[in-house]
Amino acid sequence: MKESCTPIEALAERLIELSGRKSLSKWHREEIDSWLDELFELIAAVKPERAGELAEKATEVFYQVSGYSKEDIERAEKDEEELISDLEERLREMMEKQFGEGFPDDEDEDWDEQDDLFGFTSEQKREKTKQQAGGQNKVETSDEDKSPGADNESSLTDDARHQGVDKWLAKLFRKAAQALHPDRESDPAKRAIKQETMSELLAAREAGDIIHILTIYTEHVQQGPAEVPEEMMQALCDNLTEKIEAIEYQKEDFLHDNPAMMFVYQMLYDKQKKKQKENIALQQERARELAVMATEDRAYMRNLNCLKELLSERYDNKAILSMDEILSQFR
Repeated sequence: MKESCTPIEALAERLIELSGRKSLSKWHREEIDSWLDELFELIAAVKPERAGELAEKATEVFYQVSGYSKEDIERAEKDEEELISDLEERLREMMEKQFGEGFPDDEDEDWDEQDDLFGFTSEQKREKTKQQAGGQNKVETSDEDKSPGADNESSLTDDARHQGVDKWLAKLFRKAAQALHPDRESDPAKRAIKQETMSELLAAREAGDIIHILTIYTEHVQQGPAEVPEEMMQALCDNLTEKIEAIEYQKEDFLHDNPAMMFVYQMLYDKQKKKQKENIALQQERARELAVMATEDRAYMRNLNCLKELLSERYDNKAILSMDEILSQFR
């Protein structure tokens, strides 16, 4: 893909060069900007620094043609932000005037018991929902139907549950730490392994990683599944959910900081290896096609008239695609 990127860079440079011509109309320049954005995105996937250099060059040409300076653009953006802020403030004042000072916001604790904009209180809405349900889902549970431990389970507060988890976890940790104590191992190789595993165990305790502690316990203390009390299962599920979310955040941060990896992940990755191979072959073919198209467009773009012809083709193709989207809504 880096090899196919070279003709795309050459096309972008040619577009930037011709975009400085005075005779181009407004729509011509808008189409060139759109074209360049597409090319910059392709280049940035494999050569982010090069894409940045070309973008800066295009900005310089824009300043020369428009007659504006960088300071003028920044000033205009600042004025736009101030205008938006002013409009938001005026809109807020209008809302307060319309609904009065008593109009509750999201943090108003009494909002649940106040009439909403349709005239129903929350109590009325609950009663209306019950009527609509027709009482079909309502099931009466007698004392005889309740399980023996139901009252104890319902009376178990969150604090008590956490205390129970902590005690159970501390017991697992102590047994695992005793089994992994390096001083109890005479074999140097095995002692090194235990030291490394002990470090993992300590790190897991520091991070509150219940799953990792349980994994080390089952590997080095009790072979096979550990006995997990029923009341601890929810804590394990919550801990596993937190781990999954943490991994997702790490993945998103990594991809955000690595444009090339983001491109690879979005275009090529799949859980099935067969599908991955298909994606790779498809992107390789697409890269070759883009390189050929870029080479042909660059060669055809001999002068300004040729550029205008290509821009007209792009504009017409977009109009056709837009019409197809509109028509598809009525099919």
